[in-house]
Amino acid sequence: MKTISNFFKMALLGLMAIAVLSCSDDDDGSSPTQKISIAAVVEASSEFSLLEMALKDTGLFSTFEAEGMFTVFAPTDTAFEAALAELNVAYTDLTVENLTRILQMHVLSNEVASTDLTDGITPATLLGENITINLDPVRITDPRGRVSNIGLTDLEASNGIIHVIDNVILPESLVAAQP
Repeated sequence: MKTISNFFKMALLGLMAIAVLSCSDDDDGSSPTQKISIAAVVEASSEFSLLEMALKDTGLFSTFEAEGMFTVFAPTDTAFEAALAELNVAYTDLTVENLTRILQMHVLSNEVASTDLTDGITPATLLGENITINLDPVRITDPRGRVSNIGLTDLEASNGIIHVIDNVILPESLVAAQP
């Protein structure tokens, strides 16, 4: 439990630092704080190094640098490591196709703040598979029945919003590797 608490403290400190560093230098004070992209938030956090690598390896990183409005349920490195152990594979064993499918399960094509969530909703992910969101406690259930707890919520970016989760959301099935 102490590790989770420390993670949230570090994440909050990191976000505050990003907010301070992203402020405009205008002397008149009329310019609002500049938000950075989802990709930049992921890149700036040491807790998302595996997510960053996966986004870059699949070519999806640029999607989250661009304009748009997304909701990203961002798994931590610990979540990625646990999922790889659960699947009994090394990161390098995942095909680009499977990695892309897994990442698409973490994204909604519109911005959904935590205050917009309602108990039992089943939004479709970018992959087209539905996840179920429950509010007591706040969690996501993937098509395989696996549960991800939503920790830190509503990290705002210029192109959407990020919610930090403690488990990787998996699609119903993964594509078998071709010999």
